Amino acid sequence: MSPRGRELVSDAVKLLTSYGFAPVIDERGKHPKLRWINNQGHRCFLVIARSPSGSRHRANAKATLRRILRQEGGPTA
Repeated sequence: MSPRGRELVSDAVKLLTSYGFAPVIDERGKHPKLRWINNQGHRCFLVIARSPSGSRHRANAKATLRRILRQEGGPTA
């Protein structure tokens, strides 16, 4: 995985743990996936690019994860 991909995984894990979730990193397949169980007991996941491109990749990934947390029952839902 590229350094930028590791950066995205690290950012997502930090955000999820700050919300009280225990994410699991699944690196099988083409792209790593973060899996966690939300407050309602639903399984959630986020696919992360192994080698992201573009200058806004980090901000876009954080925004996507925050959107998922709002929709799937994060602490702010």
